[in-house]
Amino acid sequence: MICAQCQHENDEGDWSCRICGTSLHDGERAERIACMDCGEPNAPGDGFCSSCGSASSGDPATPEYRTPTGHQPPPLPRVGFTDIIDLTFSTYSRHFLPFVLISAISQIPGVIALLVLPAPTPPSSENPLADMDALQIIAFVISSVFNLIAGAAIIHGVCRHFLGRPIFVSHSILYALHRSLRLLAAIVLVMLGLVIPIALSLIVISLIVIGIPLLVFLIVTWIFFSHAVVVEQRGPVDALRRSWAIVMGSWWRVFGVAAGIALTSIGALVIGGLIFTLGAEIAQPIGTSLLVSFSTLFSPLPIIALTVLYLDMRARKDEYTHGDLAREMGEIR
Repeated sequence: MICAQCQHENDEGDWSCRICGTSLHDGERAERIACMDCGEPNAPGDGFCSSCGSASSGDPATPEYRTPTGHQPPPLPRVGFTDIIDLTFSTYSRHFLPFVLISAISQIPGVIALLVLPAPTPPSSENPLADMDALQIIAFVISSVFNLIAGAAIIHGVCRHFLGRPIFVSHSILYALHRSLRLLAAIVLVMLGLVIPIALSLIVISLIVIGIPLLVFLIVTWIFFSHAVVVEQRGPVDALRRSWAIVMGSWWRVFGVAAGIALTSIGALVIGGLIFTLGAEIAQPIGTSLLVSFSTLFSPLPIIALTVLYLDMRARKDEYTHGDLAREMGEIR
């Protein structure tokens, strides 16, 4: 059976594409219920699974969720700050290769720009902003888009982990690409929303007191907009509203975790700069290679941590279950 999305030829008995995960029987599958033990789609009202013989409730709203192999998935997190760190590294280590490959793909435009284009003129006292020509600006925009899509793919991978399912690089990237326009529109809205507090933060001391707190408040409030697009399939404006609703009531908790992630990322930038400097003293390509390698290895960690926090917040506020996550991600219908 040919997948309409990626044209891969699947076996006749497959319900989802083996490459991109797209459903091969949308109309039929909507009328069927996946067995909680083996995942085989059965007709509503069937008393037993046609594949493994397990008793079936025939109820598509059954709250229990199992993987297609019948195993219980990892519990959705309801954790403290240190537990978020543990879950982040355990999730990363368990799926190290797919996360690193996704991160490596996002580095491609930056690597090409570093190797082909001259470096931007560094900031000076006369010109506090780095000078960039048109090609450098285009490379920066393309690199930012790649990073945004890679971030969405990593979010998809983390959700697959908590559903107890394998992570496939091509599947996660295709999933992210399908939501890329909404993500780009959402990030544009976020940037427009931050223009005023950023401007206030740069004018005078009296307005800095207003601008910086407002900037921090909005960044934390909108921190889950990508997750609302990727996981909940929401549009750009609705994604910002949804992030606001998730964060409100737990703003300081989210701020604490986000601040820890931000400080860690700043530390990683400093370390990356030192690695590049030391490597560049030997040869420029060596410094570039070391910097890209370090960035590739580190980049998935902040996104995984934020996704763990997102799932934690939803489990606390919405009584979120594996079945809810699987339905939102299109894993079950």
